[in-house]
Amino acid sequence: MPRSSKALQQKPSSLTDDQGWTHVIRGAHNIRKPTKTPSLNDSPNISPAKVTEGQQRYAALWSSSACCHQLRMILEQEIPLTHNLQMDKCVCLGLGSFTDGRTSSKHQLATLTWMLGILSQKHTFQAVLFQDPAFTASDVAYLESLGHHVLESPLAFDQIDESTFLFAPHLEANVYAAALEKKVPALVVGSNVTELIGRPISSGVDEAQRVRENSIFCCFSDLTLSEPMPQYDRDTWCYYTNIYRRQDMRSERSCDHS
Repeated sequence: MPRSSKALQQKPSSLTDDQGWTHVIRGAHNIRKPTKTPSLNDSPNISPAKVTEGQQRYAALWSSSACCHQLRMILEQEIPLTHNLQMDKCVCLGLGSFTDGRTSSKHQLATLTWMLGILSQKHTFQAVLFQDPAFTASDVAYLESLGHHVLESPLAFDQIDESTFLFAPHLEANVYAAALEKKVPALVVGSNVTELIGRPISSGVDEAQRVRENSIFCCFSDLTLSEPMPQYDRDTWCYYTNIYRRQDMRSERSCDHS
């Protein structure tokens, strides 16, 4: 079973858009749901070069942090101990827009970009795929300028398999379960599933769906090794986040979620 991360001062606040995606808002006290879901045409056009300039600052903050140093040791010393763990694809879900002022999304993108650089020393990524209805036209243009691909929801779920590095912190539970339902990815950065298993049924929530989600999370937990994400002193997105790697000895075992 994965180890639970330490209890922290305050859980992140969040809002859910009209397409069912929850976006985590850090440090906000008065949160109102927008009157409509932002579309690609609603956002100002920011050039990829301008976004690159901003992301370079976040990359510098990340690379100089203790969290970066600790994560490097995990990726270079612990992950390789899981034999026959191969990755050829990265799927990023629910990153949120990083061109509309959300600093947490910018920190996450800086971390993901750095992780891909480290993992690429031993793995060849044929594709890096992103999916989030919150992306603006500028987000898409920047990601595509890096050679990445942005998919419409829910196409990215079908791309997740045993050779996937899934980067998906703080997804809504039903979206997280959908991402893990069919295959156990090779490597996952995502919410601590221990805290999601067995949570009480809320009013208005379908009990059968909750039972199915719990089954998915239990299976995923049983087939992976995990440890808490090192804490990042520049942002809170690492809170309640774990790093999971599939156990190669039982990687072919399947789960019945019916």
